[in-house]
Amino acid sequence: MKSKNLYGTGLGFRMENADEILAKMPSIPWFEILIDNFMTESASLSIVDMLVEHYPISFHGVGLNIGSTAELNRDYLAKLKKLSARWEPHQISDHFAWTATPEYRFHELMPLPFIEDAIQNLETKITQVQEFLGRQILLENSSSYVTPPSEMTEWEFINEICARSGCGLLLDVNNIHVNAFNQKFLVSEYLSGIDVSNVGEIHLAGYEDKGDHYFDSHSQPVADKVWTSFEKIIESIPATPTLLEWDNDIPSLDNLISEIEKAEHIRHSLLARTEKCSAM
Repeated sequence: MKSKNLYGTGLGFRMENADEILAKMPSIPWFEILIDNFMTESASLSIVDMLVEHYPISFHGVGLNIGSTAELNRDYLAKLKKLSARWEPHQISDHFAWTATPEYRFHELMPLPFIEDAIQNLETKITQVQEFLGRQILLENSSSYVTPPSEMTEWEFINEICARSGCGLLLDVNNIHVNAFNQKFLVSEYLSGIDVSNVGEIHLAGYEDKGDHYFDSHSQPVADKVWTSFEKIIESIPATPTLLEWDNDIPSLDNLISEIEKAEHIRHSLLARTEKCSAM
């Protein structure tokens, strides 16, 4: 059920820079598609058709609603499977979150309680999704602005779900820092506690410092301390594909590529040090 791996640092494909990307075909190893944007009747699927002729892609979604106690949305899953057959993404991911009730759809990723009941619910839902799609999915650690009811830490919660369900982890390094500040825990505890053997992809993004909280806006360059944590994480998983996310106030393509090059410089420097130590 496991999909092929991507490589290097990719970029989130956004309509704001789609024309420039398709015109220039920049030297970026892969792109992530926000798949919910292409599930409507009005969506221009030909844009992604053009992209996949030249680049590997992954799917990233916000509509799976896998943390909800409601039944899975079979129509959503059917559309996801149909687009997966069309574009053959290397990975499919969503979030450890819930986004809807039977009556109402939220436009936010709502946090989960870190409790055993939530683990059991997720295990059941993840198994159903992976069996329907015929492949492993990745789920991302979400940002949060409240401290949820907890019987365990966030990283213990995620480790347990991955172990029971066989899903992979999309580790968003920015979200670790957002939650650590907002919920008053140490980033170092998260990094030492999370089982990196589950990580199938890494996300990098920028938050806004609002004084009393960090806001996960994806509108800023990656913060220095997020880069430091990224370097720490990839010490043990240097080949893990990484993605730069930028969703608001999107800068020029050249600026985005500069951020990608920072990630690759960190990765290559780490690999070079590792090779040097091995040769000694």
